[in-house]
Amino acid sequence: MISISGTPFLIQGTWEDFSRFFVTAYFKDESQRQTRNAPERWQLSCQGYKKPAHQGEKVTLCHAPGYTRPLILKRITDKYSDGTTIRCDLKVVLREFLEEEKRLREIGSLIFLCDPCDTARNRDGSFPGAAASTALT
Repeated sequence: MISISGTPFLIQGTWEDFSRFFVTAYFKDESQRQTRNAPERWQLSCQGYKKPAHQGEKVTLCHAPGYTRPLILKRITDKYSDGTTIRCDLKVVLREFLEEEKRLREIGSLIFLCDPCDTARNRDGSFPGAAASTALT
């Protein structure tokens, strides 16, 4: 069970609790809010998968394998865990997460793709542009 209290927004719980309550919706929504004004998003600029960059109808920020939202957050929350329980300020974790996503966009491990390119990428299981030697730091 996760417990939430006061300001700062302190949370306490297991990784499973944290993941269930925050990873899928909260951090995805915040990430979308953060990139809402990115030129690629409003210009509908797809970086292309197995074809050149082009205009798409809608673009989505896509994670390279090994850089998924849950893996990024697991690495961040491990700093606030005693091995079983995470105790952290959600706003601090959010700030660290958004900083990491910004860094990953800069190195090409998060890119904007249109739906057809994202579907093809998911089917093939590979990722354009991400440096294989790039690791989460």
